[in-house]
Amino acid sequence: MDERALAAAFRVIVSGFTDAIAALEASEPEGDQEQREIELMREFDREPGRGLNQAQASLACKRLGFTPQTVGAWVRAGWVEMKDDRRYLSTSGRKWLAERGIPTLG
Repeated sequence: MDERALAAAFRVIVSGFTDAIAALEASEPEGDQEQREIELMREFDREPGRGLNQAQASLACKRLGFTPQTVGAWVRAGWVEMKDDRRYLSTSGRKWLAERGIPTLG
């Protein structure tokens, strides 16, 4: 038996349980779906050079009740853009917020 491989497999299993426990313990995000989308969009409304890195973007998503894959979907939709591993609100994202009366930096 390869004890190192078994230990590595157990680490993967335990990390999965840790993530599941954290998800169960997380409080329910406040606000309806659109309000949470607005709050998440505003997280990406940053000055050049101050965009969110991957970890920050994932944390913002989780805090507001979205999966980190939301960022990728928003990049494909054109609401968020990536530059140098930083994520920013795009012109389309700013327009989406403006249509809802939400001010942006741009």
